Amino acid sequence: MYTKGQNDIRDANFRFWAKSKFALSTGPGEPDILCKREGSDRQIGKPVAIKEKLYSYIVDGHTRCDHGARDPTFKKCQEHYSFIPKAPVEMILGKCSICILRRSKKTTTTAGKAIKSDAFMKRLQMDLIDYQPHPVPGTRDEDDASSSSADDHANSHMRYILHIKDHFTKWSWAFPLRSKQPSLVVKNLCKVFYMASAPLMLQSNNSGEFVNSLVDELAQQWPGLVERGNATLSNKLSRWCAENNTDDWTAGLDIVVYNMNTTIAEGINCSPYKAVYGQDPQIFLLFSEYLRQAFPGQRVVN
Repeated sequence: MYTKGQNDIRDANFRFWAKSKFALSTGPGEPDILCKREGSDRQIGKPVAIKEKLYSYIVDGHTRCDHGARDPTFKKCQEHYSFIPKAPVEMILGKCSICILRRSKKTTTTAGKAIKSDAFMKRLQMDLIDYQPHPVPGTRDEDDASSSSADDHANSHMRYILHIKDHFTKWSWAFPLRSKQPSLVVKNLCKVFYMASAPLMLQSNNSGEFVNSLVDELAQQWPGLVERGNATLSNKLSRWCAENNTDDWTAGLDIVVYNMNTTIAEGINCSPYKAVYGQDPQIFLLFSEYLRQAFPGQRVVN
């Protein structure tokens, strides 16, 4: 923590305390990085947040959680740095122009009936989000390639999002759709089943959007509690489009859903990723920082 041979920095107790709490991370051709020691074995942990760079740390964390609220932003910052104070996070978020433009007015709603679920894939909730104000031209639904002509594909637009959420872990899946045809919905729903198995219970809005033999057998009365998750997905996707100056929301759908799945969720006090896989996503801090420097015009998702 100090130059070898210099013993005039404070007293011996302070030097011992500093060396037990902090360590210098060094590498060939790289500057020394002050890090916090973590765990019972006091291994080198995350870098200590530098006061002069707090603003860039917080803005980066706010961007990586798709302009989430204070707590998700704070958690994202803590994933990479130690000793991030919460007060500056709240102050900087209050000045975010994208959040200010898209901040919705608070409305009083009646609390819905509580739903109990105690394991992953026991209960799925799904709905179609009408994204017609933001249609994406020149795209098509690959799952419907065999059932429509090339002319139909040329004139198709992605207008809807199929949003599927696991009730227990809050894990989300999202698929762009050009129409509300039940066949398209079921094909994308089966993708989830093939990847994570079929749920014990599937909740939908029980409308004509999902009427076919498979969904008709599984669908139950939908209490509407997943609508808040739909609003979250829509808002984050709109912010991603505004931030990247594009109308092609399908390009950011996977990125936004990944960020939702790796952000701390209320009620389970961990990210949906950790709830499903039992661990946090792998974070290679130095590599991601290298990518940001090598490709300054591109957004790096951790």
